[in-house]
Amino acid sequence: MKSETLKTIVLTAVCACALSPALNHAQNVQNASFESPSLGGGSQYQPAGSSWTFTPFSGIAGADPAWGAPVAPDGVQVAILQSWGPGAPTPWTNSEISQAISGFTPGLRYVVKFSASQRCCDPQSQDFNVLLDGNVLGHFQPAGSAFEDFTTASFTATAGTHTLRFVALNSAGYSVNPNADNTAFIDKVQIEGNNVLYTFQMQGATSVTGPYTNFAAPVFLTNPPAPQMFFKINISQTRF
Repeated sequence: MKSETLKTIVLTAVCACALSPALNHAQNVQNASFESPSLGGGSQYQPAGSSWTFTPFSGIAGADPAWGAPVAPDGVQVAILQSWGPGAPTPWTNSEISQAISGFTPGLRYVVKFSASQRCCDPQSQDFNVLLDGNVLGHFQPAGSAFEDFTTASFTATAGTHTLRFVALNSAGYSVNPNADNTAFIDKVQIEGNNVLYTFQMQGATSVTGPYTNFAAPVFLTNPPAPQMFFKINISQTRF
């Protein structure tokens, strides 16, 4: 995944110092666009051979006319996130897809980005939550059968492995057709850093490094050398 660079940095300080941005890599999401397994234009519930876990009535669709998925924004396949009504083979089923992800840098902040759409021939009211472990990062409902880009609220990473989940809700129910299903499609899942990570190198002092995500002016460093120094920082873009 390509990294973005900070565009403009303006530093105002009462002492001589050096400011250098540190790398803040995006977190890897395996099979982020659901291209594996390749279904040759077809579709499948709960396909094997994927880094994602699919519950009943979730899966992967290609250019299968039975699903009517719009053109995928990345690759040729998308994830199916389906809910079934009372007249379905398994009544009142809300599906979900999930993936275990490790390698986060503890203390840094991240956001989840993805594209989503409604199924073209459904009531087009499917909604879903995005969660990390049990924490809801956002509630989403695509407006129609064209893919839109979405971004969750940010979260602060901790050590260990965490589970990213897309959980169907079908909050609107089945008022149009109680025996019908309600489906959204997901694609292009990314996890990006949402930090400003800098090293302050001060005269006669060791460097101080850390994620400073909310700069208000003036900003005081923690335990600076005497005399106390402060910095006023204006940043036009804070995302790597």
